[in-house]
Amino acid sequence: MSYLIRGAVAATVLAAVTGAGVQAASAAPLPRCHTADLHITLHKLSASAGHRHADINFVNASHHTCRMFGFPGLGLRTASGALSTITARQGVAHQLVLHPGQHAYSRLQWGVVPVGNENSTGCGPTPTSLRVIPPNETTSRTTSWPGPICGHRTIDTGPVTFGTDPLS
Repeated sequence: MSYLIRGAVAATVLAAVTGAGVQAASAAPLPRCHTADLHITLHKLSASAGHRHADINFVNASHHTCRMFGFPGLGLRTASGALSTITARQGVAHQLVLHPGQHAYSRLQWGVVPVGNENSTGCGPTPTSLRVIPPNETTSRTTSWPGPICGHRTIDTGPVTFGTDPLS
């Protein structure tokens, strides 16, 4: 009988030390930020030699706190339909917690000078809009796109980062 009591005491001590049982009862995990929770816009920032830069801004427009982690999905479009888009992820993603009204952003960079088999007359159709899929989501929002893109429509994409871009 004393063996069973020692086992129960050990289990209680282990639960107290590791927090087992306490966490499950005290806090549910935060939901991720769903597309419907977010106001998404594209903010054109700057240009450099042969490149353009912009931020995708995410604002938690819901009435609850949510979490984000990762990189957005992107898809360029013209009035005629979708264009093939290459997304090159740059950087390391971190978990973010967004309270209602808080902001996050993802930095974009793309080329505007023809490369490889693209020629000087252009780099193909000029996109007019950008489909943005928030990290770990499957539905998108559409925002305007600021102009031509070369480099076979490759967009370097940074991870979603907390706050508003310090350069904006």
